[in-house]
Amino acid sequence: MVQGCLNQPLEYPLVTISRLEMRLVTGLYLLLVVAGISVTVASLRSAWRIGHATGDLQAGSAAIRKLLPQNQSTERSFETALNDFDLKAENYIGYSVHNAITRVSEGANELVRRATSRGTPSQLELVQVQYANILTQAAECIDPDNLKDAIDNPEYWDNPKKRVAEIESVLDSISEQITENIKQLNGQTDLSFQTALAALQLYGDQPHASRKMGGAQ
Repeated sequence: MVQGCLNQPLEYPLVTISRLEMRLVTGLYLLLVVAGISVTVASLRSAWRIGHATGDLQAGSAAIRKLLPQNQSTERSFETALNDFDLKAENYIGYSVHNAITRVSEGANELVRRATSRGTPSQLELVQVQYANILTQAAECIDPDNLKDAIDNPEYWDNPKKRVAEIESVLDSISEQITENIKQLNGQTDLSFQTALAALQLYGDQPHASRKMGGAQ
């Protein structure tokens, strides 16, 4: 009897879903997805406000990192910014400003190398995030249409020597910041980026700053 029961084909009731029910299910799913995205965005904004409200950017960055999936996008962003900076640096071989540009590039590489070998994963990510931003702005400063043209064609610029000196000062400030960050890694103290960011902000506020930095030539 048992064997006979097992040999009988099993029958299941056919479940049908109307088009209206399908649309309702799809609509509900989309609402859940949108709600999830809204919660994530709100959480990111809240985390960013934490950093600005407390003046502790590292706290804000740490809060954001907890909400974001761990991947290699941060590393790629830094490498992209450094590669772009190095590519533009090639325009200044033989120029006096090339030394200041090279110090930034070599220093950034050394900082990341040390953050990788001596720092925590959180410190490495923070360095990569901050210097992706810093190097992107620095690359805009040394854009050939900006700095090189002022050097090669000073007659077309107002106060070209002042312009070049200001950019060199920005580059020196970034190098100084890199050196300070390496010392902070060695001393296991909090990382600060204010020197470089302040110099870039000061230059970007100038009326003759690159359009890409928010100014006008």
